[in-house]
Amino acid sequence: MPKRENSKAVAAREEKAGKANEKKAAAAAKQEDDYWEAASSKKGKAQAKKENKDAEKEEAAKRKAEAKRLAEQEEAAMASYGKKPAKVAPVPKVTAAERARMKEREAKAQEEEIEKKKLQTRREQSEAELAKVLGTKNMNRADLEVDASGIDNVVAALESTMISPDAGDDDAHPERRRKAAYMAYEERMLKELKEDKPGLKIQQYKDMIFKSWKKAPENPMNQPRVQ
Repeated sequence: MPKRENSKAVAAREEKAGKANEKKAAAAAKQEDDYWEAASSKKGKAQAKKENKDAEKEEAAKRKAEAKRLAEQEEAAMASYGKKPAKVAPVPKVTAAERARMKEREAKAQEEEIEKKKLQTRREQSEAELAKVLGTKNMNRADLEVDASGIDNVVAALESTMISPDAGDDDAHPERRRKAAYMAYEERMLKELKEDKPGLKIQQYKDMIFKSWKKAPENPMNQPRVQ
């Protein structure tokens, strides 16, 4: 029959074995932690060294750029040394004579505008008078109407309403001959006026011709009617 062991001795032995195992496990864990700590420390030192070198390079580049800027600034200052600053062109002053000429030009322009309006008024009056003289109210064809503006237009419009001279009784109606007479008179007077008063506008010549036409003996309206 086997010998029975003391329960206390067994418990003490098991406790001792457990402590030994715990001690071994703790030692193994510490050894692993030491390994990873050493590896991490080695990597961190290398990274820090690299960062320090990069910072030194960046600082050196900044110092170089600043030195270059100062050198260029100094060269520019030396190049401009002794030179006078560029002069600003003075604003031209308007003299009293120039102001007088300006006023004279303005007054002349106003006079020309007034003369232009007067000429236009005289022209309109001449056109109205010509339309009245060459009107159709005394013609036998009372149903015809003339709608024209301007001396040339009135004469042209009259041509379309004229009764042919071949219709007979021409001397009894001088208005039938007025267009032909006026055109012949205008042609003759235009040549004379151009010689006597050269340089005028054609409309000015025509206004003068029409004014003299109203009293001209060539005007059929100034000739006695045949009874």
